[in-house]
Amino acid sequence: MIHVPPRRHPRPGSAPPHWAPRAGLGLLLAVSGAIGAVAGASAPASASSPSPSDYLCYVAGSGQQTSVTNAFAGYLEVELSTTACSSPTADTSTGLSVSFSVVTSPSGPSATFSPSANAGASGGLAYVVAYANSVVGAFAVTATSAAAPGQSVTFYLDNVAGPPATITAGVGASQSTLVGSAFPLQLAVTVQDSSKNPIVASPVTFSIVAPGTASGAFSTTGSTSATVYTDASGVAVAPPLIANDAVGGFAVTASVPGYSAVATFALVNDATATFSVQAVTPSLLVRGTRDATLVVSGTGFAPGDHASFSTTAITVQSVTDVSPTTLRLRVTVRPTAPAGSSSLTVTSPDGATVTGANVLLVTPTVAEPTPAPILIRFPATSATLSAAARLQLTLYLDKLVDGAAVRLTSPVAPRGVAQARARAVDDFLRARLTRLRVTLVTSPASPRNAVRVVTTAN
Repeated sequence: MIHVPPRRHPRPGSAPPHWAPRAGLGLLLAVSGAIGAVAGASAPASASSPSPSDYLCYVAGSGQQTSVTNAFAGYLEVELSTTACSSPTADTSTGLSVSFSVVTSPSGPSATFSPSANAGASGGLAYVVAYANSVVGAFAVTATSAAAPGQSVTFYLDNVAGPPATITAGVGASQSTLVGSAFPLQLAVTVQDSSKNPIVASPVTFSIVAPGTASGAFSTTGSTSATVYTDASGVAVAPPLIANDAVGGFAVTASVPGYSAVATFALVNDATATFSVQAVTPSLLVRGTRDATLVVSGTGFAPGDHASFSTTAITVQSVTDVSPTTLRLRVTVRPTAPAGSSSLTVTSPDGATVTGANVLLVTPTVAEPTPAPILIRFPATSATLSAAARLQLTLYLDKLVDGAAVRLTSPVAPRGVAQARARAVDDFLRARLTRLRVTLVTSPASPRNAVRVVTTAN
């Protein structure tokens, strides 16, 4: 490409912020019959020899951006002047040149220069064309010249990502789910330019292709399409996709503006799974446990299911159908429950049954020592737990088992403050051990400005 040298650019009254003129040098003039010192800017010795003390002035080119691997639209241009840059006078000497160089690391965002990094000056003006490399980011270019020692001009440039060149489906490109349920992996794509740079903040539209009997809907739109935007890594994640009630396969495509290719996802709606019980969590309970929550994993669960264990000493108080693959049970294990494994049977509303063999283990009660009583002290008239009191209670809780019985004793008077203090301790304990049995009592023998904490059963 042939570039025509630019015209001299008009300038405002003050120079741009990118240049820094060298201080003027004193010029000693010899005058016949007398010697006088006159201060002023230096100038070339003649029109045919370069000056060693020019000013290097900014002309144009800073603040540009372009797509990676493309040329910046404007020249990077400077001028060698025999006067200050606020009112430049071109140095027309021959042999003047300016060198352009990138400040940042070559492995990061950068540029090359045409015709070369060293530009000869014509009429004082020197310029180059900059070509962005393949790395996205901002960087700086400096211009220097032997004719203006100690001076430089800085240009600030920015390489931006090019147009989309690839759109790649993520790990959820091929997957299946039960009819009526969400696909386990959200659909995602990565969008990049031809240099593998991420395309940021680009809209990506996910669409079900020619919806037929088997199809689905995106959770946020309730329809067969949804548009999201790529993040800083060029990744766009679609909302959860919910399969409809029809068995079969279908496709989803992801597209971006300005690029004709699409990413394709092959999805399958599976028939309802067989009735099964696979696991119970937690899989171990201690004799005497009350109101424990168990999560049952399996398939084919439906509202109205019933559940029971092989030993009647484990009582199922309630059954909650969380999803076709999850049940939540609330159970109590009697103190007389036999130690060992127990099986769980789930019965559907239509009478079908399925049993998970030996999914729950009952162990004997573990005896825990009763912790020594502690005294929680309060400042005068205050019912607020101090940091030391909270730490004291936290350490005490570590010694209690679920369902332990605790008695809090406070002074009889002053009644309102004493009750508030006991309630503060009660709230702290119950918030951290929900099935704790706490009793509040008053006693004339209880120390003033304190609450005694005593475990009566652990």
